[in-house]
Amino acid sequence: MHQIDIVLGDWSNDGHGKSKHVSIMINKTKFEMQKAYKASCEKLLISFDNHNFTGIKRDWRDAEKYQIAAEYDEYVMTKEVARILFDNNCPIIKEAFDEDGEYSEEGFYLDEDNIIELLMWFIQQSLPDFEWTKNGVVKPEVFNGYWDENLNIQIGYGLFGN
Repeated sequence: MHQIDIVLGDWSNDGHGKSKHVSIMINKTKFEMQKAYKASCEKLLISFDNHNFTGIKRDWRDAEKYQIAAEYDEYVMTKEVARILFDNNCPIIKEAFDEDGEYSEEGFYLDEDNIIELLMWFIQQSLPDFEWTKNGVVKPEVFNGYWDENLNIQIGYGLFGN
């Protein structure tokens, strides 16, 4: 097992400046996780960032519909993302749909806990034997951001507002 941090928010301090490290234990390397993240973006055509790892060219208005908490104060999942997750049997999102498969008018609110669960499920879509648990004992490697050449992105930027 390896310990790694998922960095939520503005790790580079070039926007709202708020971030949080969430330490987890994983059975894969950081690189394997990063590769699976990008593969899941291509597979499901959604992302947790405002970079385009989906392989789909969209104008910025359309692209925002397929991003998860990527913009400032954005913590309600779009119906487009919710539908993709629901159609791919994501257990975390099921509560946001009624028995007829319609997305709730209230939407699905993201927070620091469920975005980590969602991200780990997302990674597992391209790395099925990936396992993780929450932990935090020593200073771990960081999954995203901090000018990492392979995955220099912000995840959960929209979770931090006023």
